[in-house]
Formats: sequence, C-alpha cells, structure tokens
Amino acid sequence: MKLLSFLKLSFTIALFLFSACDEIEDVQPDEDVNSPLSEAYTNRLNTVLDSVCNALQIKGASVAILVPDVGIWKRAYGESHAGVPIRTDMSLTIGSNTKTYIATLILKLQEQDLLSINDTIGKWIKNKPYVNGQVTIKQLLNHTSGFGDFSFNPAFIEAIRSDFDKIWKPEEMYPFFEPPYFTPPGSAYAYSDQNILLAGLIIQAVTNQPVEKSLRELILSPANLPNTIYYPFETNSLKIPHSWSADYNDNGILEDLDAMYGYSRKAFCSADNAAGGMMSTAEENVMFWDKLMTGNIINRNSLSQMKQFVNTGAPNFEYGLCLEHRIDALNGRTVYAHNGYVPGSVNDNAYDTQSGVCIAVLTNQDKMLDFKPILEALHKVTLEFNK
Repeated sequence: MKLLSFLKLSFTIALFLFSACDEIEDVQPDEDVNSPLSEAYTNRLNTVLDSVCNALQIKGASVAILVPDVGIWKRAYGESHAGVPIRTDMSLTIGSNTKTYIATLILKLQEQDLLSINDTIGKWIKNKPYVNGQVTIKQLLNHTSGFGDFSFNPAFIEAIRSDFDKIWKPEEMYPFFEPPYFTPPGSAYAYSDQNILLAGLIIQAVTNQPVEKSLRELILSPANLPNTIYYPFETNSLKIPHSWSADYNDNGILEDLDAMYGYSRKAFCSADNAAGGMMSTAEENVMFWDKLMTGNIINRNSLSQMKQFVNTGAPNFEYGLCLEHRIDALNGRTVYAHNGYVPGSVNDNAYDTQSGVCIAVLTNQDKMLDFKPILEALHKVTLEFNK
C-alpha cells in the first residue's frame, strides 16, 4: 500500500543499509529439517539466505522457495524482538500482495458469469465522491482508472495512527477518497489503493457476502491455504512477530512498534481491506503463486486476461490485473510478481516464467523496499541446482 511517511509503498528501487544501532542479536535461524531438496541444495540456500540477510542487517525474514515437482524449502532468519526468533510458521502481513488474490477472485466470479471485467463499476457503486461510474472493473485492476489514492490523504493517515485497534469497514473509506490523477479512464497508468478497495466493494455487492467469505470459499480453501487470512475479519491462529518501522517517526531508525506504541495491525489491515489487508506465511505465498500461475485456481482464459499488461512508464516493468511483469529482472529471467508494504513489514514474491520456481520473502520491517539482492541471490542458487 502507498502511504506518505508512515504508510508508504514504492516501486522505485532504493536500498537502505541499516545503522549499527539496528544490529540484531545472534538468533539461531529456524531450520527446515524436512527440506525436500538435496542436502547440498538445502545447505547452499541456507548459507546464502543467512549471508545476504546478515549483510543487509535484516531484522527478521521468513522465506520459502517452491521448486516444481520437488517441493518447498523454507527458512526463517532473525528475530521478532529481543531473544524471540522469527519462525516459518509465524503470520506476517502481505500488504499489496493482497491485490493479486482479489484480482484472482474477480476472475473466478467472471468464470461463474456473475460479472465481467468489462462491466462499468457504476452498476454497483453510485453517487460516491471521486468515483467515475464509467470506469470498468478491468481498469480498476490494472490501475488505469485514473482514480486518486486515499492512502495519500493526511486525514486517513492520522485516523489510522489515532487508534490502531479500530476495525474499519471499507465503506468508511469514501470520505478519504482523493481527486483523480488523470482523465479519461484508460489513458494512463497510476497505481492506487482506491482501485482495489472499490473492487472489494464490488465483490461484496455481487456475492451479497463479505469479501473474506467469498475469498475463503472460492480461492483459499480449494487451494488449501488455511493460514492465509483476510485480517482482521478472519481469526489468525498463528503467532504474529513484532513489527519494526523506520517510517513511524520518519527518522530512518527502526523502532519496535508493538513494544513502543502498542501497535496493532487491525486498523491498517481493515482500512486497506481488499487493497492490502491479508496475512500469510511465506510457504503459503509460494503455494498460491504456483497454483495461480499453473492454472490450478483460475482457468487458462482467465490467466491470459490477468497477463494482459499495460505500460507503466518504468523500464522493463508492466502491469496486468494486479500482476507485475518484471522483464529480465532476476539473473536475466522474467518474473511475474507483486510486492507489498504495511507499517513494519514489507514483502516480495517472484515466479520465474521459465523454470516455474516461486520465491517469497516476508519481513517484519519496513526500512528496506528493494528485495532484489535477496531474491536475486536465492534465485541464482536455484539456477545452479535446477540445470
């Protein structure tokens, strides 16, 4: 999700090296003793992950790699807070990675003839501020609607910070909606959480039930993803690590939001809702991306529509229906992906279009917005062993 200062997502590459005061204690990594990969392959991945995380002084990370026809390697590095290690079975927020799940659900509803991505949103959403009813669902999902972004509204940021435990309804976001970036719809690309929040409201209107119920019934349960949670509207049974933020006071120093400010993810996740409210594990993240990209969640026609990319204006970067197309992005390979940000947590995912290898990196910090060093190092190992 994109927010100024405290709540900010950036697609711009920016690598931040942590100051010495942010160094973590020596916490033993969470081993995957049942790795399906060979011992040499597993040891190499373990060594590379620990090395790159140590070099970048990562607070904590949960990582998984799915190798087709072999299985999933997973490992955690670092800590939740002093003396408490991150574990692979902990639940972390996935931010805007949620958007890909929502686009998948929209396409599943289209397969059931309940809507069309070419429908105009005025069919369900009427007389709301800064909402042009002639915009199509497709334009919401590929961010060509021209709509502004409520996450840039200072009043919204203040509302979230004033009560971390408040559970917002998506309809309560309308007063924070921002003027359009451009007109007419479809004439350009501009990423906006407003788009996908509206997509979630359309899902509610079409199905006559909350988004989380449709998502569970049509996507998460069939894909066997019990620990991927639409938070806080579903119960999270897993432990949640502390969130560390350098954005809260905008001073570049990581602070333990849970310990220092009584931070709860409820307000942020409920307010961002369909645009960025989900939580998951790295393992279930790679499972989702593998099943999605191999046509085991939506059919091939829907997947083809998801891959209809628009020009974002950034080099080697296109955007489909909540799907990033990063061209020659990892060791010369093209990947499908989506990243995400919430206060105290950033994540990234990559699906290698040649090998089918999926990588997910979830962290409990918001200081580093560029995951390429981690993704590229781990991906390079998969290239070495998957020849």
